[in-house]
Amino acid sequence: MTIVTTLNEQKFILYIVQDYSKNLQQPGYYYQARALFSNIKKSCSIILTSLYQNIFQTKTKFSKPQELSFDNDSIDNYVKKKLESRELPTC
Repeated sequence: MTIVTTLNEQKFILYIVQDYSKNLQQPGYYYQARALFSNIKKSCSIILTSLYQNIFQTKTKFSKPQELSFDNDSIDNYVKKKLESRELPTC
């Protein structure tokens, strides 16, 4: 699954992957912006913050769902449904 958000006129693509760790129910996250990719982590806000700081040379931090485009009910419902059925798409 991918989610696209724009911050400071820069597009960030969040990829949600499964089977990245020993805990198969724990999704992993990574971001792409420009030609940069983050490592896969358990927290999408930490990797967004790191990538954003790298691109814009700032100390801005992100932690709120709205900043990550998770305030959309359809996204929330989709993720919940896939987690319940254990069918997150693999990127």
